[in-house]
Amino acid sequence: MNNLIFIAAGVGVAPLISMIRGLVENNVNNKITLFYGARELKDFCYLSKLEDLNNNNKIKFIKILSRPNTEWGGDVGHVQDILTKYLKDFNNDDFYLCGPPAMVKETIVKLNELGVNDHQINKEQWG
Repeated sequence: MNNLIFIAAGVGVAPLISMIRGLVENNVNNKITLFYGARELKDFCYLSKLEDLNNNNKIKFIKILSRPNTEWGGDVGHVQDILTKYLKDFNNDDFYLCGPPAMVKETIVKLNELGVNDHQINKEQWG
């Protein structure tokens, strides 16, 4: 059973929320992790919905700010640069990416460098 890794930036989290909610409601046994990046704390979308999903302990939710303008105790940087802090083995992972084109492209490059095959990566981007 593959781990499901969701990676979003900005409003790219919107379609991933629906996917994650469906998985949680259907009680899938896959391990689910969401990496969600924004520039500043105010830029996070749907934070209360994500916190609600996270409260059931079925998902691991990692928030990342690239430009925190307030005191921030979480991860700082870009989502693609934080992955290896939390993930060590990528062989049993399926990745779902959604966000700005640059983030999606850079994340795919990073995942490929880590040995992730293209068939493990699903993406949605705009622009």
